[in-house]
Amino acid sequence: MLQKSLTTTDEILCETDFNRDDYFENILESQQINGRQHTLPVKFSMMSLVGEKSEIGDKTGLTIDEFIELDDGKMFYAFTYSQLTEYLITINDFIDTETFTSSFNSESFISLLKIIKNNGLSKNEEQNIDILSNEYRQRVAEGTCKFDIMLDINSFSGLSYFQQFNLSGEEPVFPGIPSDKHSGAVIFPELSAAVMADSENKEAAARFIELLISDDGQSKLCRRNWSNSCMSSIPVKKSVYNQLFELESSAEFDYPERDWYGNELNILQKNPDISTREMMDGLISNASSAVLYDKDIKRIIFEQTEKYYSDIQSAEETAENIQNEVSVYLSGLN
Repeated sequence: MLQKSLTTTDEILCETDFNRDDYFENILESQQINGRQHTLPVKFSMMSLVGEKSEIGDKTGLTIDEFIELDDGKMFYAFTYSQLTEYLITINDFIDTETFTSSFNSESFISLLKIIKNNGLSKNEEQNIDILSNEYRQRVAEGTCKFDIMLDINSFSGLSYFQQFNLSGEEPVFPGIPSDKHSGAVIFPELSAAVMADSENKEAAARFIELLISDDGQSKLCRRNWSNSCMSSIPVKKSVYNQLFELESSAEFDYPERDWYGNELNILQKNPDISTREMMDGLISNASSAVLYDKDIKRIIFEQTEKYYSDIQSAEETAENIQNEVSVYLSGLN
């Protein structure tokens, strides 16, 4: 939710044994406002476009202009207009959280709308796609499209699995989500902690935050319930991140790989290895922007873009309408 800073999280952290060097600094910074730690990300996942290095080159980020240059009408396969709107338009890029102003009427935003319309599907068209087929899963590897969108990057094994089965072992590239900030993968803080300025028991809050960011707390919060060897989220503490890589890289996968219909595949799943670790390290180090979610701004965007995708109004009119409505909304927050 977009709001003014009303927390004393910075002061609370000073009362604990918190040492920023023990944590991923860029992940911490992604939830700062005006240089203050507004909220503390405890665990996170990431979202990024993914493609084959042989097709799109070695990119750690994509500006919107670079994204436009790649557009051939086959950027994506089996994504609807609304899905691409949800995944490709990160409102962080068009909202200034320090001045509470917006820039949805920019050329960059208009260009994104045109790419989405050029590459998306209507709901009726989506019904003709068999999303359970291996052809759907391996659409990037088969050259049907340039990009897939990896929505939930939260474990080494998941990253390794995607490369082996969705890209058929080809070397992947994760250029994040197109942004003029060149911000790489989008950070999704799956659990964050903050202490409100009017809290009546800041000392207890400090102890609770200490628990959440301790080795034990991080390890328990970031493992899957059904497997202590697999991550469910990425810990913000680097020592626990290292421990969980060791667990996942040595885990035994004792179940057969199956397709979406349950048929057993003649494929051996490999453990995450050093190349998987390097991929995850790169994704984390290049990420700088945490997702900013505001249901009211999202509603405005979806209502207006639906009119564009339905040919009721132009991309330029859509952008201007969104800008006007969001500007009124933001002025009400001051």
